[in-house]
Amino acid sequence: MTLCPVITFRSNVFFTENFNLQFKRIMKKNVSMQKKRKAGVHLKQAVVHLILVILWMWLMHSKAIADQCVEGDCVNGKGTLMYSTGHKYVGEFKNGKRDGQGLLTTPDGRTLKGKFERNNPLEGTYTCPNGKVYTGQWEFGERNGRGNLKYPDGRIYDGEFKSGFRTGKGIMIWPNGRKYAGDFVRGKRTGKGIMTYPDGRVYTGDFVDGERTGWGIMTWPNGERVEGQFINGEYFGP
Repeated sequence: MTLCPVITFRSNVFFTENFNLQFKRIMKKNVSMQKKRKAGVHLKQAVVHLILVILWMWLMHSKAIADQCVEGDCVNGKGTLMYSTGHKYVGEFKNGKRDGQGLLTTPDGRTLKGKFERNNPLEGTYTCPNGKVYTGQWEFGERNGRGNLKYPDGRIYDGEFKSGFRTGKGIMIWPNGRKYAGDFVRGKRTGKGIMTYPDGRVYTGDFVDGERTGWGIMTWPNGERVEGQFINGEYFGP
């Protein structure tokens, strides 16, 4: 009869000791988790603070290098606007955009003088430091439409442009008197055309990538002529 209480007691002690041990482990684990959570919170706070500092510095830097109206009215009127990219525009503005007559100068010395609408050029003269000059129509910021292009080597092209290339009907004249009138595709003589040479020869026919290729007729000043197939400028017969 006396053993049962002892056994029971011992069992209670064992349960109590085991409970205390488990409780300590759980509390220790909770403290560790809380420390990790606190560390995680502190880390998140530090990251957020760093992001805010970087954002503030970026905003200050952007403000320092923002486009600046240095003269006149750059919203609705005439003024001079210096861009953060180094570009300079002098001319008319409407609703804060280039609109009307103006002159745009790039950092490397190129200039575009003409008519603008909503920041985009419509027509004007584009001059490069190497001597190349384009005068004509623009669309989507590129040479599109009718225009005249003068090259530093003396060549002159007058005709149609598309996406910045000589494309469509046009005339090319060389300093030595050579002249081509006909089709162009992406800057090359491709399609039907007539080439007149300084020595009096005239070729009328097909061109591919700038060469006489396809069916054509070559005539000489003395009345001589050949008609037939040409490949890369050479006559291969009827």
